[in-house]
Amino acid sequence: MSEGSSAERKLSATLASNPESVSMKSLSVIVLSPNEEGRRALATALHGTQAQLLCGSGFPPRDELGKVLEGACDVLIVDLNRDTERALELVEAACGLRSDITVMVYSRRND
Repeated sequence: MSEGSSAERKLSATLASNPESVSMKSLSVIVLSPNEEGRRALATALHGTQAQLLCGSGFPPRDELGKVLEGACDVLIVDLNRDTERALELVEAACGLRSDITVMVYSRRND
């Protein structure tokens, strides 16, 4: 049995035991990562949760970020692994463009 499946079962059990979380509307998510494998892994992790993946893409040019964030995006997830400086620039720009979304970052490294 894969680790992802176990995590999904735990999350499903948690959601099922918490009526408030089950009644929440699904969250729309955009993933920005220059690593396609990383985007797929994150999409797989989100599968089965109350998150709807709107799109996953590499890092857009800063002047095109507004177009990426148009619409009903609730959460932006940004990969810090490949190009930390560029990722943090996108985080800063996203926060300036959309104060109503949650911006998260992730990294495989501990530093």
